[in-house]
Amino acid sequence: MMQPQPSLTTMPLTDLFQQCPQLAEVFQRHQMVCAGCPVVAFCTVADAIAAYDLSPESFLAELQRVAGGCLCNSQGTQST
Repeated sequence: MMQPQPSLTTMPLTDLFQQCPQLAEVFQRHQMVCAGCPVVAFCTVADAIAAYDLSPESFLAELQRVAGGCLCNSQGTQST
């Protein structure tokens, strides 16, 4: 079972969409309105997963797959 990366789950959604704008499509596929939500600056990836009752493992795997290496963790290094 894949362990979610803490840096991805705690990443604010505004940072996520700034680093990888294409990830908004993943949220839209899951009928999530996060990309256009007025409180997006206050939510993390983990918050969105919980709010929409998604499987963390599968959603994070999809984000990482679609990101294609554009995500960086809080230290500025590439996520794996």
